[in-house]
Amino acid sequence: MNMEVMIDGMRYAPVTERASNIGIAISTHNRHDVLSRALEHQLKFLPAGALVVVIDDGSAKPVTAPEGVRVVRHAASRGIVAAKNTSIEVLIDAGCEHLFLWDDDAWPITGGWEQPYIESPEPHLA
Repeated sequence: MNMEVMIDGMRYAPVTERASNIGIAISTHNRHDVLSRALEHQLKFLPAGALVVVIDDGSAKPVTAPEGVRVVRHAASRGIVAAKNTSIEVLIDAGCEHLFLWDDDAWPITGGWEQPYIESPEPHLA
Protein backbone atom coordinates (compact mmCIF):
# COMPACT_ATOMS: atom_id res chain seq x y z
CA MET A 1 0.00 0.00 0.00
CA ASN A 2 1.38 3.41 -0.97
CA MET A 3 0.39 6.24 1.34
CA GLU A 4 0.99 9.91 0.65
CA VAL A 5 1.50 12.21 3.63
CA MET A 6 0.75 15.93 3.21
CA ILE A 7 1.28 18.51 5.95
CA ASP A 8 0.43 22.15 5.19
CA GLY A 9 0.60 21.37 1.46
CA MET A 10 4.08 19.80 1.70
CA ARG A 11 4.57 16.18 0.61
CA TYR A 12 6.59 14.07 2.99
CA ALA A 13 8.31 10.86 1.88
CA PRO A 14 9.55 7.92 3.96
CA VAL A 15 13.21 8.13 4.88
CA THR A 16 13.84 4.99 2.86
CA GLU A 17 13.32 6.93 -0.39
CA ARG A 18 16.31 8.46 -2.18
CA ALA A 19 17.28 11.85 -0.80
CA SER A 20 17.20 13.13 -4.38
CA ASN A 21 15.71 11.89 -7.61
CA ILE A 22 18.54 13.40 -9.64
CA GLY A 23 20.85 11.10 -11.57
CA ILE A 24 24.04 12.16 -13.32
CA ALA A 25 25.80 9.81 -15.75
CA ILE A 26 29.17 10.62 -17.30
CA SER A 27 30.29 8.58 -20.30
CA THR A 28 34.00 8.12 -20.97
CA HIS A 29 36.47 6.09 -23.04
CA ASN A 30 40.26 6.13 -22.50
CA ARG A 31 40.35 9.69 -21.09
CA HIS A 32 41.29 9.22 -17.45
CA ASP A 33 42.68 12.71 -16.84
CA VAL A 34 39.70 14.38 -18.53
CA LEU A 35 37.29 12.22 -16.48
CA SER A 36 39.15 13.06 -13.27
CA ARG A 37 38.71 16.79 -13.96
CA ALA A 38 35.03 16.29 -14.84
CA LEU A 39 34.38 14.38 -11.62
CA GLU A 40 36.12 17.06 -9.58
CA HIS A 41 33.76 19.70 -10.98
CA GLN A 42 30.66 17.47 -10.86
CA LEU A 43 31.25 16.71 -7.19
CA LYS A 44 31.96 20.35 -6.40
CA PHE A 45 28.54 21.39 -7.76
CA LEU A 46 26.65 18.16 -6.99
CA PRO A 47 22.95 18.56 -6.15
CA ALA A 48 22.18 17.18 -2.68
CA GLY A 49 21.74 13.41 -2.74
CA ALA A 50 22.27 13.06 -6.49
CA LEU A 51 23.47 9.75 -7.84
CA VAL A 52 26.63 9.94 -9.96
CA VAL A 53 27.49 7.10 -12.34
CA VAL A 54 30.43 6.82 -14.72
CA ILE A 55 29.90 4.71 -17.81
CA ASP A 56 33.30 3.36 -18.88
CA ASP A 57 32.86 2.39 -22.51
CA GLY A 58 35.57 -0.24 -22.66
CA SER A 59 38.62 1.87 -21.79
CA ALA A 60 41.92 -0.03 -22.22
CA LYS A 61 42.59 0.58 -18.52
CA PRO A 62 39.38 0.52 -16.43
CA VAL A 63 38.50 3.89 -14.91
CA THR A 64 38.44 4.57 -11.20
CA ALA A 65 36.16 7.00 -9.39
CA PRO A 66 35.98 8.58 -5.95
CA GLU A 67 33.98 6.91 -3.20
CA GLY A 68 30.25 7.37 -3.74
CA VAL A 69 30.54 7.40 -7.53
CA ARG A 70 29.38 4.21 -9.20
CA VAL A 71 31.27 2.87 -12.23
CA VAL A 72 29.54 0.74 -14.86
CA ARG A 73 31.96 -0.76 -17.36
CA HIS A 74 31.43 -2.12 -20.85
CA ALA A 75 34.01 -4.88 -21.36
CA ALA A 76 34.64 -3.60 -24.90
CA SER A 77 33.84 -0.25 -26.46
CA ARG A 78 30.28 -0.21 -27.78
CA GLY A 79 30.20 3.46 -28.80
CA ILE A 80 28.61 6.64 -27.50
CA VAL A 81 25.01 5.63 -28.26
CA ALA A 82 25.37 2.42 -26.23
CA ALA A 83 27.05 4.37 -23.41
CA LYS A 84 24.16 6.85 -23.32
CA ASN A 85 21.62 4.01 -23.40
CA THR A 86 23.42 2.36 -20.48
CA SER A 87 23.36 5.73 -18.68
CA ILE A 88 19.58 5.98 -19.05
CA GLU A 89 19.04 2.37 -18.00
CA VAL A 90 21.21 2.63 -14.88
CA LEU A 91 19.67 5.93 -13.72
CA ILE A 92 16.08 4.78 -14.29
CA ASP A 93 16.78 1.47 -12.53
CA ALA A 94 18.12 3.49 -9.57
CA GLY A 95 14.83 5.41 -9.33
CA CYS A 96 16.05 8.71 -10.72
CA GLU A 97 13.42 10.99 -12.24
CA HIS A 98 15.69 13.75 -13.53
CA LEU A 99 18.41 12.31 -15.76
CA PHE A 100 21.48 14.32 -16.72
CA LEU A 101 23.76 12.72 -19.29
CA TRP A 102 27.22 14.28 -19.47
CA ASP A 103 30.31 13.58 -21.52
CA ASP A 104 33.68 13.45 -19.75
CA ASP A 105 34.75 16.81 -21.19
CA ALA A 106 31.78 18.81 -19.83
CA TRP A 107 30.77 19.82 -16.31
CA PRO A 108 28.78 22.41 -14.38
CA ILE A 109 30.43 25.70 -13.44
CA THR A 110 28.02 26.84 -10.72
CA GLY A 111 25.76 25.44 -8.05
CA GLY A 112 22.06 25.08 -8.82
CA TRP A 113 22.77 24.31 -12.48
CA GLU A 114 20.13 21.59 -12.45
CA GLN A 115 17.21 23.77 -11.31
CA PRO A 116 16.26 25.39 -14.67
CA TYR A 117 16.02 21.93 -16.20
CA ILE A 118 14.01 20.43 -13.35
CA GLU A 119 11.65 23.42 -13.20
CA SER A 120 11.07 23.53 -16.95
CA PRO A 121 7.59 22.49 -18.12
CA GLU A 122 9.20 20.65 -21.04
CA PRO A 123 9.57 16.87 -20.58
CA HIS A 124 12.98 16.80 -22.28
CA LEU A 125 15.72 19.36 -22.75
CA ALA A 126 19.03 19.03 -24.54
